[in-house]
Amino acid sequence: MNCCTSEELKAKDDFFSKRAMHYDKRFHKKGLDKTQQLLLEGITAVINNGKTSASTVMEIGCGVGGLLLTMLGKGVDYAIGVDASEGMLEKARQNAAERNFKDKTLFLHGDFVNVEPELQPADIVVLDKVLCCDSDPESLIKKSTGKTKYIYALSFPRDHIFARFFIKAGIAITKIFPVKFTPFYHEPNDIKRWTEGANFILSYARNTFFWQVQVYNHK
Repeated sequence: MNCCTSEELKAKDDFFSKRAMHYDKRFHKKGLDKTQQLLLEGITAVINNGKTSASTVMEIGCGVGGLLLTMLGKGVDYAIGVDASEGMLEKARQNAAERNFKDKTLFLHGDFVNVEPELQPADIVVLDKVLCCDSDPESLIKKSTGKTKYIYALSFPRDHIFARFFIKAGIAITKIFPVKFTPFYHEPNDIKRWTEGANFILSYARNTFFWQVQVYNHK
């Protein structure tokens, strides 16, 4: 079993907490980004097919809570957010309170692989731009699909020369400058294979220039 060491978790916490205000301002000004919009579109399409119910959603790497709170506004009953950044979660809690969703949300700080034993399965599980922050995506997918009742939605860098270059450039920067957080590039075919191996069927797929969005339905 893989899990973040305390040093890895602290590196993620420091890196993203410093950027929490930026992400929060962007959400308040522009709403969901394009990748989040596609995730919501795909999840909605699967639900509208009439094959699933969806009253609870869990997002791993929930950031400031934009996608979760949007889904609550569209009728989801309860939302759980897990994030390595306490700064992001502070903003997420504030945003939930501002929208009168405090009683409908639970936000947990930590690495998902460590906290998942205390979590109940959710109808929908979302991983938006999370796999490229994890050194062992196979373990993360195994644990997170195990907490998914119906819909599994994720986004990750495409199999594209620019995506590969950007991630590799990010890794190089961490070696040159004193940045402890390191991004990772994982092969999209491996991600699809691991997810389908957990008994899920791909139901929706779209791309942005950089990100690939996939939404799966449990068999």
